[in-house]
Amino acid sequence: MKKVYLFVILLLLFSLALSACGSEDTAVEEEAAPTEEVAAPAVEEEAAPAEEEEAPVEEAAAAGDYTAPEPAFNPVPLEEGAQAACSALGFSGDKPATIAYMPPATEFNYYQAIGAGIDDLAAELGIETFMLAPQSGSDIEGQMGMIQDVLTQDVDAIILSTHDEFAAAPLVEKAISQGVAVIIVNSDIANFPTPVNGVVGYSQRSGTFAEGEYILDMFDGQAKVGVLEGLPGYHSTERIGGYLDAFEGYDGMEVIASLPTEWNVETGNTAMMDLLQANPEIEVVITANDYIAIGAALAAEALGRDDVAIFGNDGDTTGLEDIAAGKWDATVNTTPYLMGQVALQVTVDCLEGVYPGGWTETPTVIVDASNANDYLCRPENLFPAPSQEYECGAPAEEATAAGEYTAPEPAFNPVPLEEGAQAACTALGFSGDQPATIAYMPPATEFNYYQAIGAGIDDLAAELGIETFMLAPQSGSDIEGQMGMIQDVLTQDVDAIILSTHDEFAAAPLVEKAISQGVAVIIVNSDIANFPTPVNGVVGYSQRSGTFAEGEYILDMFDGQAKVGVLEGLPGYHSTERIGGYLDAFEGYDGMEVIASLPTEWNVETGNTAMMDLLQANPEIEVVITANDYIAIGAALAAEALGRDDVAIFGNDGDTTGLEDIAAGKWDATVNTTPYLMGQVALQVAVDCLDGVYPGGWTETPTVIVDASNANDYLCRPENLFPAPSQEYECNN
Repeated sequence: MKKVYLFVILLLLFSLALSACGSEDTAVEEEAAPTEEVAAPAVEEEAAPAEEEEAPVEEAAAAGDYTAPEPAFNPVPLEEGAQAACSALGFSGDKPATIAYMPPATEFNYYQAIGAGIDDLAAELGIETFMLAPQSGSDIEGQMGMIQDVLTQDVDAIILSTHDEFAAAPLVEKAISQGVAVIIVNSDIANFPTPVNGVVGYSQRSGTFAEGEYILDMFDGQAKVGVLEGLPGYHSTERIGGYLDAFEGYDGMEVIASLPTEWNVETGNTAMMDLLQANPEIEVVITANDYIAIGAALAAEALGRDDVAIFGNDGDTTGLEDIAAGKWDATVNTTPYLMGQVALQVTVDCLEGVYPGGWTETPTVIVDASNANDYLCRPENLFPAPSQEYECGAPAEEATAAGEYTAPEPAFNPVPLEEGAQAACTALGFSGDQPATIAYMPPATEFNYYQAIGAGIDDLAAELGIETFMLAPQSGSDIEGQMGMIQDVLTQDVDAIILSTHDEFAAAPLVEKAISQGVAVIIVNSDIANFPTPVNGVVGYSQRSGTFAEGEYILDMFDGQAKVGVLEGLPGYHSTERIGGYLDAFEGYDGMEVIASLPTEWNVETGNTAMMDLLQANPEIEVVITANDYIAIGAALAAEALGRDDVAIFGNDGDTTGLEDIAAGKWDATVNTTPYLMGQVALQVAVDCLDGVYPGGWTETPTVIVDASNANDYLCRPENLFPAPSQEYECNN
């Protein structure tokens, strides 16, 4: 199929969707034809690679008057012997149903998106649902144990997705024998190894077949292809098979090599690195899901291979944003949030005995840079929400300050800022006649660290009855974007701004304007004693002291003898202080030799790229110090890809993912700056400033060095982390 034809189909579906009435999902009906008469030819033309796959046309629907939930197509029968009858379940309906959603892993936002669809509809219907899954998609045994556990509970149905249908089959059989309905989700499997009550999901082979045709058109049928599979099983076989079916008969489409992954970013990155280093002639890489594609794109960038086209399958939010930004090429958008809603409705209909059985197909569409914005601009149909707004239609306790003020726990009491750097809280004139409105403005949404600070702010704000909102650009390098947002906020009726910025000099004129308007400004995640213009307060940890302590830890670990590589952040106060702390600790130790120092943009991607460059140019490096945990996470991925498990890596933040990586031995240590608690301290300081009781100064929040010996002590207390860890950790005491 030609790309232009795909675009015409999209325009047709979009126009039909705009004219549709009475649906809660009109914003996305461009993906899912509003009537079956339109839907059937679109799917047949776009994605039917083999005659044995039945198009979801009305004639092929199961008997009776059942109409599938929008935007799905009506069900088609499963293969003979694969259907368990919904009418045999015996659900009484005397009380609301309890339904377990059991995906293969929590590590993928994709399954969280399905779960969000389930949860939102469950809330509307008054149904109790819960999600239970292992952290890793490769933990088949863990998922089987969870299914066994659920079958001892009083559940009415299980919505199941698994990476090993043969391992799950005996447990599915047991469930149905107990009268528990089982609906398979995110699949089109017509012959699960044991009968099931229903299947909900997209046509996996058809979806990637359509994407394969897109690739043929893009490369005129001539390309050297690399393949990144998922874990062995039905899903990987079908998805990779769809691409290969499309390429069949095109002698110019040469598959050079195929490597397995574990469905995630990390193994996608490693496999892509191996693939391209062993086969530099590869021009196209096809993958089994978006997480593999995201990891592959990171590896390609690290190797300077922007000439490799990468293709995914899912419609994951991060994937859509990557595609919109030109980081990789296209995906099959399978609309997981909507799939979750369809799966729950089918399950309810099954329990009530009205679902006729069969496979209920959910829609797909090819998404590339030309139409990614059309999906990103409708965040109500995505989970998680995009990292930015897209417009539709447009592609030290003893040094306390004087007075009786006591800082919020666990912070130390404030110490004065440098002369001339303090704006008085008493000069603001906040009346207190109504609850305060406070804007939290971090430098970027791409970092969970700032989301963790925001979570602390939000939770305390809810307790205090204060209105808060967060506003930030997606990228930490988008200084201009942040400045524009501050300007916008100053036109609104806000009482205070809690600000963190990567460029204090760019922000200074706007901070000055804010304070002149009577808006309090509290700088967070900093210890800057002389912001370029006066501020009302500063909240954060001692950045140089934190990494100085970590530097001393490194000295002890290496007996003062190591060749060191440095990965900085963007130029500015934060990077200078953090890297400076390490270097201060190393001063006077002639055996600590800094070999090279490279900049990053504070994130995983540029940390990965810089680490690759650092180690390839300087293989003698033994220690890498970084300015934050995201850089360290990227650096660890690069070190693993290069087989350099002899390099010790150190970060700074206390990001949840970083703590889990350290607990798992992926890298070595970080300065845990407790961002969630920092957010709560910052909000309380802002409130105290508005109330005229905060004396000004820098309120220091605590830090601690975390390595594999104590990471669990923090991970086992998820109430002080954001996001929560990917699995439950048991506290040792």
